[in-house]
Amino acid sequence: MSYHPYVRPLTMENVRCVAVDKKLEQIDPNVFNFLMSFAKDNDLRVVDCRQLIEEVYPNKFL
Repeated sequence: MSYHPYVRPLTMENVRCVAVDKKLEQIDPNVFNFLMSFAKDNDLRVVDCRQLIEEVYPNKFL
């Protein structure tokens, strides 16, 4: 399986996730919009990675 250079799967706290670099919105808006629409249509949570890290590991990466 292959992924766009700005998209990668990962697991965080046993939850399967997809990391999308914000640069993708400028580089390939169609792919970015597809991913955001897919997430919305499937009621998936979309968060900024900094926000997620703070929720999972508060005050650990200051």
